[in-house]
Amino acid sequence: MNSASSIEIFLYEFGDTGQRTFLVSPSIEKLFKCIMNTPLNLRHYYELIPQFENCNLYLDIDFKLPPEKAEENKRNKQLYKNNLIDRIIIDEVKTHLKKTHPQVSDEIDSIGPLLLFSYQYDKYSLHLHWPFKTFHWKDN
Repeated sequence: MNSASSIEIFLYEFGDTGQRTFLVSPSIEKLFKCIMNTPLNLRHYYELIPQFENCNLYLDIDFKLPPEKAEENKRNKQLYKNNLIDRIIIDEVKTHLKKTHPQVSDEIDSIGPLLLFSYQYDKYSLHLHWPFKTFHWKDN
């Protein structure tokens, strides 16, 4: 969250080269609407967090799949997605946050995380973002 102004600045990664472009939005809600309208396999967004600024909680979980599973997914044109793994990770993070940051307990249950997936044939990729209204992490 960019506290220097009322705009949100993210980077969007496109192509196979890792090129990025800036994406500027007047509000986080409008930005998330844009993200949610992007196909799952093209969601490569990163928040630009200035040094020493408060920030929201982000957690990225990525792992490569065994080659045979990646080949099977590619043959079936099926991105790797595992709702059970997603749910376990989210529940574990919520439990940990409630213990370590009790001041956000109510928000954890009421808003839940925004899920940003960038699943691929050969990779599990889950990105969680909790846009807490009452709490931010200091000095990213």
